[in-house]
Amino acid sequence: MQETPSSAEVSPSEAADIGIQLAPAPDGTYNVLSTFTDRQGRSMLIRRGWSGGLGSGFGYTKVTTYHNLSLRAVQAVSRNYFSAVTSGTKRTYSATVNYVTCYYRLGVRYCKINTSIVVVMPVDFRYLSDGKSFGVVTAYCSGYYPRCPDWVKNAANA
Repeated sequence: MQETPSSAEVSPSEAADIGIQLAPAPDGTYNVLSTFTDRQGRSMLIRRGWSGGLGSGFGYTKVTTYHNLSLRAVQAVSRNYFSAVTSGTKRTYSATVNYVTCYYRLGVRYCKINTSIVVVMPVDFRYLSDGKSFGVVTAYCSGYYPRCPDWVKNAANA
């Protein structure tokens, strides 16, 4: 017996092909919230998006509510990545975020990296009907699914 995927595992076009009815996207879902560039000058954007949990959704709403990151964290990944892998119209950025503690001893500041997390951010550069790219699909902490620790978001906001 063939298993039918849930709506969270398929795209809208795939859903139509196999007869799954998806709920319409909320109003304003595709509104552009911010435009910024990566360190090589590639322009990218983030749309309002939505989050349906477990593998569904995209954009700012998914990044902030489901993965516990911020717009500043997304922008930091676009500027501070160590890897950017392109596949078709998608480019996946990866950046390391360090949890650092510092202290002073005899007037000298000492800092130590306590732990590091890799933040992964896929961006889809295909153009939509509004003439702009799809933009940031999501951003998440590798190994911390679904929510990134608060300190990752706080490091980007500092």
